[in-house]
This record gives sequence, C-alpha cells and structure tokens, in this order.
Amino acid sequence: MHATETLLAPRREPLGLASQRLSDTQKGAIIENLVANWVMIGSGGQLSPYQPVADDRGVDLLVYDRDTSRVLLVQVKGRTRTQKMTAGRRTVQFSVRTQTFEARPDFYVLGVLVDESLHEPEAFWLVPSEVVRTEAGRASRGTLRIVASPSPSSADRWSRYRSISVAGLIAMMAGQ
Repeated sequence: MHATETLLAPRREPLGLASQRLSDTQKGAIIENLVANWVMIGSGGQLSPYQPVADDRGVDLLVYDRDTSRVLLVQVKGRTRTQKMTAGRRTVQFSVRTQTFEARPDFYVLGVLVDESLHEPEAFWLVPSEVVRTEAGRASRGTLRIVASPSPSSADRWSRYRSISVAGLIAMMAGQ
C-alpha cells in the first residue's frame, strides 16, 4: 500500500459524527459548493454558478442564466440539522453581517438547511436582499437575523421564499 492510499482512505465513522468535526468555515464552504453543483445539475446547465476569488462584498456565488444573460448575486448561509431541531425546535436561523451586506435588486440571501451528513438539502430560502434589509430582525450590532421554519406547512414571513427541493430553488432563481 502506498502512503497516499492511507491518507486518502475514508474514515470509518458515521457521517453525522464526521461532519461534527468540521469547522463552521469548512461546513460553509461545503454547502456553497453543494449549492453550486445542485444549481448547475438541477437546471440542466441553464444556470451556471461561479465563485468569486474573494467574497469581501458578501457575494458567495454569481449565478448566470444562459437563457436570459441575467446574473444573480447570492450570499449563501448554510445550516445543518441539529439534534435540537429534531427534538423540538422548529426553526432555523441565518445571520447576515451588515458589514458585507448591501441591499440591491440583483442580490439575494440563500438560506440552506442540509441534513447532518451535509449531503441532502432539506430546505432553501431565496430572499431578495431588499426584503432582508426591511424584514429581518436585528440580532446584535452589525447582524441581521432570519428565523424561518423549514416545515412545508409553515406560513411564517419567510415561507413565500422557501422551497423544499432543488427543483423549486431552480424555479425561483430562473424566475428572478
């Protein structure tokens, strides 16, 4: 066996435990890449996501629509399902730093809830930045907070921006 085979061998532990070892920054990068892949695959190539070299303006993805030549600027906010959510808490919170947030017509905040293994999406919220600016709560100085329910039956203020499938997310992005 070569040394690289040992280094690249998969861990033998449940996926949920493996994801708990990841930092929040690592989880965020994984979720951003998953979203890019889901969008490209789910749209059959109509939507092409690009990642900026630096996201100092809060833009994680630029999503180019080949049919309309429009570009959506997207800040991705990811969360994983936790035991607290399964045990009774029915909402998920996404925080947006105002330091890198600028509301404009082509800019959206995409909240993403994934399962504990970081493989399957459970819900998406594609919220126009102008709505985030006016309707999100103020968590603390310099932070806006979206608290939303992933339940398909929920009628909270964020439900009109929610999809529980990649196909629904694609439809929202293509319709913007």
